[in-house]
Amino acid sequence: MEDCLLKLRDEVDETDDPLSAIDAERLITDFKQNLDKAYKRPYQMYPKARVRICNDFPDKIPLHFYAEKLVRMTSEQFHREKQAQRERVEERNARMTVMRYSFVLARVAWLKSNDLFIDNVTLLMLACGARRVEILETSEFEAAGVVMIRQKGLSKKTAECKINAITKPIIFMDTTEFMERFSMVRKFIKSNPMDTRNLVPSFDRRLEKLAKQLWPQIVNNGHHVGTHTCRAIYVSVAFRLYARPDESLMSFVSRVLGHENLSSVPHYLHTEVVMSSESPEKLLEADIQLSECPDAILPFKWKRLDGTEVEIMPIPKRYLDPADRKRLRANRVAELCKNGVEPSRMLLKRMHTQNSHKRNRDQSLEVTKFDSDDGFDPSSFFD
Repeated sequence: MEDCLLKLRDEVDETDDPLSAIDAERLITDFKQNLDKAYKRPYQMYPKARVRICNDFPDKIPLHFYAEKLVRMTSEQFHREKQAQRERVEERNARMTVMRYSFVLARVAWLKSNDLFIDNVTLLMLACGARRVEILETSEFEAAGVVMIRQKGLSKKTAECKINAITKPIIFMDTTEFMERFSMVRKFIKSNPMDTRNLVPSFDRRLEKLAKQLWPQIVNNGHHVGTHTCRAIYVSVAFRLYARPDESLMSFVSRVLGHENLSSVPHYLHTEVVMSSESPEKLLEADIQLSECPDAILPFKWKRLDGTEVEIMPIPKRYLDPADRKRLRANRVAELCKNGVEPSRMLLKRMHTQNSHKRNRDQSLEVTKFDSDDGFDPSSFFD
């Protein structure tokens, strides 16, 4: 967008002052055409572009007027994008991603033990199906029971929308834990010097990378992995645990996500989480899809000093600042000690390697105490 703004500035400088309405309309029309050529989905940049024009040209009032009027999605763009969305949903739902419930639970436990800001945001989205922006900014939550939560302040709602709050079940935790993690997220945002408009883009890249590491089956099926993945997993699990008698999946999804109609429901039906009591065919499909993921990050078995085995998750490569990296390292070491595993140099080195399932499958190594581990401080291993 910077190139488009620079070109607009050059054209403004070449135009007679004061700027006439005709010239302003022409300049903004050209600017929008350049923006449309520069981006695959330029309408995502329109709000930011309107703000930038007002900030970069504070004394050019006619530009402000036509930016507000013209730098918006046209009806043609709207219908084209709606058609593209329908095609993407049909393609994504053509092959359902199937995951075992035990696989999802292991991922949730891993996120909890990491206990970083972005991990907690992901946990909250998985627990209640809320959007990322609702967790970060627009929504407030209150307990409505041991496993029921009331969410107020839904995003993407028009003024005519009659739904302004929903009560729904939460999964993977109780309301006490949910409210504690939600409070930690909001405290982090409050203490962060940048506002949520800057905060959201700052961790989107890390959120997407984390989602890809958590759900490799969706990536392997050729589908985009983002925050909607958490909503899809939530409705699949919550429907199996908390649906009302004779309530359909479509109706349940619409109710717990706060949709006024069923038109958006297919966006969340591309992933199915199956319980161990479900059909062997579905469980086999889940195992096959996971086995087809060459870069899946899976736990490996390690023997405690008492001879019993424990499964340990590796530490994949992540976009973390030094403080988060240090905290993650400390949390991983604490988790090992909690499980009765000695954090030897050999173990920590293997955990820090981004292992694939090909290397981890059926491997079980005993802890080896090297002479080099004498006086070894686990907390300094990755310094």
